[in-house]
Amino acid sequence: MTSAEILQKIANSYSISLAKLALKCGYDRPQAFYDVANGKTKTISGDMANKIVAAFPELNLNFILTGEGEFLKSNCSIADNSKDYIYLLPISAQAGKLNDFIASVKEGDCERIVSPIKDAEFAITITGESMAPEYPNGSRALVKKIDAEIFVEWGRDYVVDTSNGIVVKRLIAPEKEGHLRCISINPDQKKYAPFDIPTSEVYGIYRILFCMSLK
Repeated sequence: MTSAEILQKIANSYSISLAKLALKCGYDRPQAFYDVANGKTKTISGDMANKIVAAFPELNLNFILTGEGEFLKSNCSIADNSKDYIYLLPISAQAGKLNDFIASVKEGDCERIVSPIKDAEFAITITGESMAPEYPNGSRALVKKIDAEIFVEWGRDYVVDTSNGIVVKRLIAPEKEGHLRCISINPDQKKYAPFDIPTSEVYGIYRILFCMSLK
């Protein structure tokens, strides 16, 4: 069995596409899986195989690497993977001011949680009260990255990753060119005043799709 056939067998067994399989295995993009599927990459790497087994622990690692032996581990069956899992980043979005922290997070540092919605890429914990009551302290924002060079929908809430840290704010049309205008939901505007972030200091903008409050 070729590596392409092995990947397709895994995807078919869980009734998911190769793109969805790649996402469940922690890949931001499915290209590495496509390269194996179309024969550009001849073998499944050890790193890819380990990520597949981490996402689907009932699968036999040796089978994924060689195509030989049993597809499943002994006494295992195909698990229910209908739930969508995402990573909860082990850092917080300061729902107040920028926190002078640049995060470099590895998948192994993250907890996997069940997402109640589709399309969320990861979750991050919100700290502070500037976005309360809609986003209370300790709640989790489920987010998806946007292409800010193409379009930013003003008046919506985002997690913004900057050179000075991570912040969650509502973005409105900027007053100064080359900046993002950030405002808080908390009505105490004296305490939580609007501020601007130069776009040159922005690494990424993530739209908040859903907020989970922990009770």
